[in-house]
Amino acid sequence: MLIRRSSMYALHAVAILAARPGVYHSSEEIRELSGIPGNYLAKILGHLRRAGIVEGRKGWGGGFRVPEEALSRPIRDILDVVEGDAMEAVDGCLFGFPSCDEEHPCPLHRYWEEIGKVYRRMLDETTIGDLGRFQPRQP
Repeated sequence: MLIRRSSMYALHAVAILAARPGVYHSSEEIRELSGIPGNYLAKILGHLRRAGIVEGRKGWGGGFRVPEEALSRPIRDILDVVEGDAMEAVDGCLFGFPSCDEEHPCPLHRYWEEIGKVYRRMLDETTIGDLGRFQPRQP
């Protein structure tokens, strides 16, 4: 898997929120729609809030939402918040060679390089707003 479970959870939670931007959703509602365990969800939403990807509001009618300005951000931002560097998953050599390039390739170099290009393009070209077309369902 190219991303960790926490990143999958973050993408799922943001997709639920982006489906109705500007509308606050309780943690419980997000948890029910996504199946994300409550302790994971609280931690993930906290990271996303600090990064400006979601906003939180306490009290009656509060919860979390995706602010309008975050809809144009690439989903790479979500993974960077949760994992550090989202590209770390495809950077480097699958064989662990310190130097793996066209001149000194490992047996899988040309395939892994192509996968990396597609992965980068997906993370950079897919926006948080694009996730809003997602129909919430449990995994």
